[in-house]
Amino acid sequence: MVGIVPMLFLDILQHSFDWQKEVRSEIISVAYENFSNSQKKEILDRLFERNYTLTTLIIIKGIGGAIALIAAFYCFRLFKRRSKLPVNKAIIFMSLSSIVLFLLIKIFVINEIIRNDKVRFLSFSPGGDSFKNFYKKNFEGKIVYVDFWGTTCGPCLQEFRDFTVSLKNKYKSRKDLAYFYISEGNRYLWKGQIRKYNVEGDHIFLGFDDYEMLFRQLTLDTSQIFIPRYVVIDKRGEVVVTNAKQPHDGQALFDQLDLYLNK
Repeated sequence: MVGIVPMLFLDILQHSFDWQKEVRSEIISVAYENFSNSQKKEILDRLFERNYTLTTLIIIKGIGGAIALIAAFYCFRLFKRRSKLPVNKAIIFMSLSSIVLFLLIKIFVINEIIRNDKVRFLSFSPGGDSFKNFYKKNFEGKIVYVDFWGTTCGPCLQEFRDFTVSLKNKYKSRKDLAYFYISEGNRYLWKGQIRKYNVEGDHIFLGFDDYEMLFRQLTLDTSQIFIPRYVVIDKRGEVVVTNAKQPHDGQALFDQLDLYLNK
């Protein structure tokens, strides 16, 4: 029980940080951005849903943490009264060990679990593999919408949260359109962000050097890297749009994708 308390406390801190960033800041942002009324309504609906989820999690975990702490304190006093053994050091050692164990499980096990068969993790080395071969192996005969993003890139995550669902709903019946997400940044945050925003599609994570190499190869851009950046690959595996429209562009992106889907 002592080991559970810091886990819940860290979760509450994370949820509080998420609320500030994903609810409060985004509501302010929506007020100033030039979104259409329908886009604003869709975004605000998701923000209010996220607000309810985060608030509920904070309350439940706060109550759970308080109960676990009180129960642990009660059990400790009860055990101390009934035992004549010098248990203080043993209890401290076991408590610290359980805290470390729970944190390691949370970081390296729970964070890696994604229960969605529409999320696929691929392997690719820009320095050793040909992207043509990679395309042929994984996407042959499909239009591929490529998304270069970063694990802590605010605009990238905003696209996931507010606009990617609309894009995928638009083309949910198309079997010849694939979504390919190329990420860099913090590898331990990577799968957590994918799970958090339910980013269905094919994913790879690259170190910065490999990320830059593939970015230059697909965008043909030798200037400074700006993300999010989108690319469209046609059914022959050729890059046809090196700076594609973003999900928030709505109809402009749909027109761009339709141009190649309908060929």
